[in-house]
Amino acid sequence: MSSLAESDTVSAILLISRMKGVDVSILDTVSFQHITKILEVTDELDISREAVEIPLSPASPGVVRRLPNGKLEIVVDADLPFDDWVQTLPEKIRVQMPDD
Repeated sequence: MSSLAESDTVSAILLISRMKGVDVSILDTVSFQHITKILEVTDELDISREAVEIPLSPASPGVVRRLPNGKLEIVVDADLPFDDWVQTLPEKIRVQMPDD
């Protein structure tokens, strides 16, 4: 599924849930536990922790990108369940760091 389709699906689920009065938690802050899990992924990929930036505010959609300074920025997706999102992280990182 494309990221646009995923985003539309998540948005629809959130809207329907809110209309039905169901509390759907959306990530609003990246916690120490989240950062620890992200760093476990980057450690497994042999990426220095000093080469990674993780903003404390998630975004919609989340993003993994190379910054002009060469560091890898990992912005957690605010709309997806964190555990589901973090499972996709290794591939997103590999796309940004080919043959490094």
